[in-house]
Amino acid sequence: NVNTPGYTLQRIDLRPAGNTNTRDGNTQVGVAINGVERIYNSYIDAQVIAQQQNSSYSDTLLQGLQNIERIFDETNGNGINDRLSKFWSAWENLAKNPTGIVERNHLLSASKNLVEAIHSYKGSLDTINTDTNRSIVETISQINTKVDEIRDLNDKIFGTGYQEIETKNTLLDIRSQTLKELSALINIRQLENADGTIDVYLANGEPLVQGKTSQLLTVELD
Repeated sequence: NVNTPGYTLQRIDLRPAGNTNTRDGNTQVGVAINGVERIYNSYIDAQVIAQQQNSSYSDTLLQGLQNIERIFDETNGNGINDRLSKFWSAWENLAKNPTGIVERNHLLSASKNLVEAIHSYKGSLDTINTDTNRSIVETISQINTKVDEIRDLNDKIFGTGYQEIETKNTLLDIRSQTLKELSALINIRQLENADGTIDVYLANGEPLVQGKTSQLLTVELD
């Protein structure tokens, strides 16, 4: 199971079962399964989630900045700096010969080229803004799905008894993996409760999951 996402090692807890009397005394003849222990370290899991959040934040920021960087690419010339230089140069030439028709036409042409470039940049940035807002809406939908899944898993884990310990361990593995997937979408904090459920909060302290209840997010453009 090394490549199974969310899998946690489990260890069987055995106890003596059955004995018989022999000439040498009472002898044990077997063992029974006392339970199945889930080998889990909450501190390490919390560190994994924290680093997952940092990594996902950096990846998302990098992607957005790279999209903007491509718009302002000056390596091939004819970018905003090049057009600004030609615009100011045209003003200098006109200042030397204010009545010159060639100088005036040159300034007019340089001005039009600069305005066209600014409009083009604005259109490209607006497209990125629209795509980013659309991505946020999709991400919020994914977050709400994960939140509901964690709430449902809390409910199932709370309802499992001692005889269903193996099932409970599987549910805990699934919840741990779902929590990691949620942390890749938004910064969260989690607290484990004594009854086996967990509470999940946003970075600002607002609750997403509290035991067997959940609160969903909505998008509002500002």
